Amino acid sequence: MSTPAPKKLSHLDIGKIYNEALSLFKTCNFNAAATLLESVLVQFPGHQESLLLLLKTLLKTDQTLKAESYLSNLATDRAEPILLAVDIYKKNKSYDDAERVLRDKIDHKALKHIALSSLATVRTLQGYPQEGLQLLHKAHEADRSNPTILATIIADEHFNPELDLLQIRSLQNRWEKLYAPAISPSTQTRKIKNKALRLGILSDGFNNHPVARMTIGGLHALPKHEFQLYAYSSSNRDDSVKAEFKAGCDQWREIAHLSDDALSDRIKRDHIDILIDLSGYHIGSRLRMLASRPCPLLLKWVGGLNDSMGLSYIDYLITDRFESPLGSDHEYTEKLIRMPNGYISYTPPRYMPDVGPLPAVKNEFITFGCFNNANKLNSTINSVWARILNRVPNSRLLLKGSMYEGDNFKKEILKSFNDFGIGTEQIIFEGQADHIALLNSYNKVDITLDPWPFSGGLTTLESMMMGVPVVTYPGATFASRHSTSHVSNAGYSDLVADSWEEYIEIACALAQNIDVLQGLRAEIRGVFLAAPISNHAHFSLALRQALLAIWHRHCEEKPVAAVEVFDDHSHRFEDESESSLIDAKEKPEQNDGVNFNLSSPVLIVDHGARLIQDKKFTGLYNSNAVHLVCFDPAGLSKQRQLPLKRERLQVISDTLLGDGNPQEFYAHLDNSISGSLCDIDSDAPLVTLTLPSIRLNDLPSDQPIDWLMLSQQYQNTLLLENSGKALVDILVLSAIIEFSPNSTNSMSFDACRRIAGRHGLEFYSFTYFNFNNTATTEALKKGYRGSQTKSAIAVFIPKNFGKLTPQRLEKLVFILHSYFDMPDIADHILQHTQHPQARNYADYLASHFAPPTVIPNRPAMSEPEIELLEAYLAKANNYYEFGSGGSTKLAASMGLSVHGAESDKQWLRQLKNDIGDLCQVQHIDIGSTGEWGYPIDLSESIKFPDYSHSIHTHNRKYDLILVDGRFRVACVLESILHAIHNNYQDQVRIFIHDFWNREHYSPVLRFLECIKSVDTAGVFKIKDKLDKNSLKKTKELFTDDYR
Repeated sequence: MSTPAPKKLSHLDIGKIYNEALSLFKTCNFNAAATLLESVLVQFPGHQESLLLLLKTLLKTDQTLKAESYLSNLATDRAEPILLAVDIYKKNKSYDDAERVLRDKIDHKALKHIALSSLATVRTLQGYPQEGLQLLHKAHEADRSNPTILATIIADEHFNPELDLLQIRSLQNRWEKLYAPAISPSTQTRKIKNKALRLGILSDGFNNHPVARMTIGGLHALPKHEFQLYAYSSSNRDDSVKAEFKAGCDQWREIAHLSDDALSDRIKRDHIDILIDLSGYHIGSRLRMLASRPCPLLLKWVGGLNDSMGLSYIDYLITDRFESPLGSDHEYTEKLIRMPNGYISYTPPRYMPDVGPLPAVKNEFITFGCFNNANKLNSTINSVWARILNRVPNSRLLLKGSMYEGDNFKKEILKSFNDFGIGTEQIIFEGQADHIALLNSYNKVDITLDPWPFSGGLTTLESMMMGVPVVTYPGATFASRHSTSHVSNAGYSDLVADSWEEYIEIACALAQNIDVLQGLRAEIRGVFLAAPISNHAHFSLALRQALLAIWHRHCEEKPVAAVEVFDDHSHRFEDESESSLIDAKEKPEQNDGVNFNLSSPVLIVDHGARLIQDKKFTGLYNSNAVHLVCFDPAGLSKQRQLPLKRERLQVISDTLLGDGNPQEFYAHLDNSISGSLCDIDSDAPLVTLTLPSIRLNDLPSDQPIDWLMLSQQYQNTLLLENSGKALVDILVLSAIIEFSPNSTNSMSFDACRRIAGRHGLEFYSFTYFNFNNTATTEALKKGYRGSQTKSAIAVFIPKNFGKLTPQRLEKLVFILHSYFDMPDIADHILQHTQHPQARNYADYLASHFAPPTVIPNRPAMSEPEIELLEAYLAKANNYYEFGSGGSTKLAASMGLSVHGAESDKQWLRQLKNDIGDLCQVQHIDIGSTGEWGYPIDLSESIKFPDYSHSIHTHNRKYDLILVDGRFRVACVLESILHAIHNNYQDQVRIFIHDFWNREHYSPVLRFLECIKSVDTAGVFKIKDKLDKNSLKKTKELFTDDYR
């Protein structure tokens, strides 16, 4: 039985089918859309609307070969079908067909610029990058209204081995003159130094892309209480990296659909303080929008960062001393921010493959490699690589990338190398691969050769991650020095050449020493991943310092200036003679409810620099509560960032604690095992020194030692046996005890407990355990801490602590609480001795060990309601709110000091912990409260009026009052009375949330006039003429109404 012929379609049928397919396409139902469109094209193969939509559908589903089969019926008389056809041909590597379509349109006046710019890309893919660049210049001349063409020229000129910096500057000047001729004044936000900065980041690369790999770790590690991260993403590619990036941001804006004007307005409405551009002249470029100056400060960082942007309106550029050597500032229109250990913070992929063995051992020949974008190759770098291949017998060069899938391109590359005497068999081509396969391909390479003049960025980082050394030669531009920066900041500056001759010598010397190559293969990944370039915490400290420094300078109304950040994270501007450090704005710990009233700083003696290396040291020292005397003959403190102000810190490097007699000190290359004990498991010491020792009792001090901390590398038994009376007065003795000691003279736990007991100290606990991992399986060695206890800190405290004075008791509790995290014994000591701090500490414990409270950064409002509130907050100078939380944090993030009333004590404590001094909200006791601060019963209703009346405890004139808590009607009415009493009723605006959907709030409309409303929120002004007696009577009716 034959299949019946399909029904003959009418024009009306075609229109219906097309519209249905279009709806399916818009909802990403591509296969169903394609089926419908193909049913039309069977009968009407030339129906252009259906054909265009089908081609787009097939592209979406990667059916490019099928798409190409339809192109013979496509009318290429407009830009859209031309570009669609060329895109399909390029994806199928049918470059000759793409070239044919485009050359046919070059003489068409309306299509000339499109044909030329697209042909430039095709000719580059065919292996003729110089011709491609020339075609781009012609496209620009044909259409000067298109900023993208000139932007592409500026970016591509950096691939040109004959690049002319003056020509590039001229092109950048032309770009600004044509496309950003009117530079707007900067949009200003509040100039407050200590507010949480709103940091905007703008890019098309917030996914598995070099931009994300080089920025996500450093940005996410910035202190959350000092920076709020607003991301503006134009990428429609979703992957795990994008999800991770998004999760670490306070706000995420998808902006691909926004015009430049709309995006500028969005950034202004977000009240961004500093905006970092991460696109430059590349895909996703918004340089035109940046000319509107939507925020106070504009920065350029990675992403299309080939050199200076050359634009007058970008303030700063983030770099380092290798990318921008000292003395090169005049080459930039931006002021430079030089970072101390690299201008990026690399995040490796989670699927990082294992480093394989050196391939030369198996192959018996050297394989050089370059996985960079193939348009970075040129006759200059090819000739240098050819000289290397000629000098290293039987060597190979592996070139990998998508462009090597085109036969014409490979022919041009081979011809270039053949001209330099290299045989075809020495050049190995590999095409595109997924990322895991790409990384695994480094296991085929012995040495990576960096291209020139456009150096490798992510490829260099990935090469080092895979254990392959990278040989590089820096040029005249930022783009030519990427590898120099990455390699040098990873600790391998000896791979950076000063000339072509040295570049060749380094590569050949490595190739001729298999032992050296094997050693590098074994160590590079570990060194690279441990270096500052991959250390997000280290990088973020420097980035924090840089961002706060330029913000503080802006607040001081000083002009922008170049700034250098140093290893200790201090900074110095070009017009300053001394460096300075913006101290960490310590986020208050949850124990902030404990206010220790110490009579004097806690005196700590640290023998061996254990405490100074601890991450808690900075917080302890910055609290001004401790004075540290550190005996550090091993020099461990030199490896740490010490406070600039050291009046309460003494480091003694030429003396030991002991019995007063000289002692031998064994210095090792690894100074963590240096000490006065000879380590039986380690190599012989580099040198043995004789150092004087001093008895603990002989230390000059006008107060007793409060805390003695002992590291395990010293003769601690000798020290304690000769401590004299000093040990009697010690509040805490903490000693590292090794359970499998590496020295016969190590102090045992029994010896420590025996000596301590003689001086009135008893053992309390072991803490800070250190473990040995005895696994032989590599995965277990990396991912497991170990199960064999190697060492721990033994903590001893006075047995008769009840005899201590209240002042010394408080010091004891401070140590146990602030460093050892022992709240139970701290509480026991305070309660047992009935210390004055006992009640405060009990209150602290009650709140601290309650379930954690997470307060959002924005109020529980709709997006339009939040925008309305932000608009009024931006204009306010004095702000009051009834009901705190997200609104408080939002106002504080805009630099406002927030006054107000809140009934939930724990909620308010957490809020003050989150935002610090900007939160001036008062706790108003209305009895026990439940969710959203509602009173759980009426047993303490006598306190209810205190909530709405709280505004009368202030005499400020408020610009804005938010009513979003309890007792809303009473709060509005008390706010009106406060404004009248203090004579600011004309200027104040009252923002009421959840107003229009709650009829019982309507009585306030007798006294207010709505001037703006959105969703459930309204902004009101006080009516000119109102009846005060009526207002007071209404207030009395609602005083106890907690709704």
